[in-house]
Amino acid sequence: MKNFFKQLGKAFCYLGAYMGCQGIAGLIMLVGCGVVIGYKSAASGETNLATSYVMEQAGIMVENNMGVALIINAILAMAIYLVVMKIRKHKFTKEVAIKKVGVKTIILAIAAALGAICVIDYGVELLPIPEELMNGLVEDTGKVAGMPLWQSILAASIIVPIMEEIVFRGFMFSRLDKAMPTWIAVAITSIAFGLVHGQMIWALLAALTGAVFNIVRIKTGSIIPTIVMHMVNNSLATLIPESASEIPIPTIAVVIFGAVLLAISLYFIGRDEDKGEVAEVEVKVSEDIKKVA
Repeated sequence: MKNFFKQLGKAFCYLGAYMGCQGIAGLIMLVGCGVVIGYKSAASGETNLATSYVMEQAGIMVENNMGVALIINAILAMAIYLVVMKIRKHKFTKEVAIKKVGVKTIILAIAAALGAICVIDYGVELLPIPEELMNGLVEDTGKVAGMPLWQSILAASIIVPIMEEIVFRGFMFSRLDKAMPTWIAVAITSIAFGLVHGQMIWALLAALTGAVFNIVRIKTGSIIPTIVMHMVNNSLATLIPESASEIPIPTIAVVIFGAVLLAISLYFIGRDEDKGEVAEVEVKVSEDIKKVA
């Protein structure tokens, strides 16, 4: 029981550091935008701007440049994690399960990501969800999709997937899996992943997607495939125009296709990695036996 609370505490400390850096990044952005507005106003001769007006305009600038805040957040969080790993004399790549995988596994990860999108993102349309909640989902995703292109690519499609997989499937799951049954570790990690995404429906979709990521993490023993899956998911959500997703195919057909693709991908993914490890052990044992003989 002592180990349970110890690992649980460590897992949420890593998450807390990441979330705390989000707040700090937001504050840095807000102050920076306020300074820029003040400088521009002074340069144009407007020196008597109300503080409330400056803060309001700074807030708008921050909202329009969310990607910059996400980049700052990633830099701060990564710096903290590396310092902690250095102090504790732990290897970062081992701690977060960064392990090389084969090309086949990456291809299956991409297929699994596409299948999950079909099942989860399109499947939600089949549920009797109140219109106001769906409108909230569209509004929140619209803010992310409305970022400048370079921020969408660098922040949403690359940096955020890497950082969130390091935090959730890396630090959190690795810690929780040491102290409790795997399915409970998956549930806690997935729910936490969902909750940090805010809006209720978005949180539900993220939690379900997180559960799929966790399955891949378990089967492959690495977060590399889940990072790829996360990148695919975020790229399709932020870079592909909404009109392009309105395919003239019945939603139920998309969901069924996605379910089949996801099931096949999850069935085969990680098999080569496991066989490779077993084969390596068998060869080593055989060589040892020969030496003894």
